[in-house]
Amino acid sequence: MIMNKLSIKVITLFVLLLFCGCDPSDSKFTIINETNRPLFWDSSSSGSIEGHRSMYEPFREITSNSDTAWIESSYFIKPWGTKRKGVHSTWESVIENSFNGQMYVFIFEADTLEKYDWEDVKKNNRYFKKYRFTVEDLQKLDWKVKVTEYE
Repeated sequence: MIMNKLSIKVITLFVLLLFCGCDPSDSKFTIINETNRPLFWDSSSSGSIEGHRSMYEPFREITSNSDTAWIESSYFIKPWGTKRKGVHSTWESVIENSFNGQMYVFIFEADTLEKYDWEDVKKNNRYFKKYRFTVEDLQKLDWKVKVTEYE
């Protein structure tokens, strides 16, 4: 009986420490793909993709008929799909503490990433769209960025 009460207290303490010890997470930033195209996205505080490594190569998978199928990742957005991205603090603090208080979002078409290697994509800025946001901009958009065919 005493052992059961002690076990319950230890388990309760462990669960409380587990949940209370976690970093806060903020996943309100959302990208909505309102196109017929599969897309990838990335963000930067510098406004450039030059220093970024390829996050896209590992997500390719060659199917049996040699067509490229994109593996689900947090940077891949299906046509007419939605992707949320979380940070371990708040988006406000991430953006406000960035180099210039802004966040740049780059959108890439999946077929562009199939045709060109990452060095060529960076060198020639082969992105589909580029956005620049402040915290206030994203608050006005309710933290939802809609990517459309025409803007």
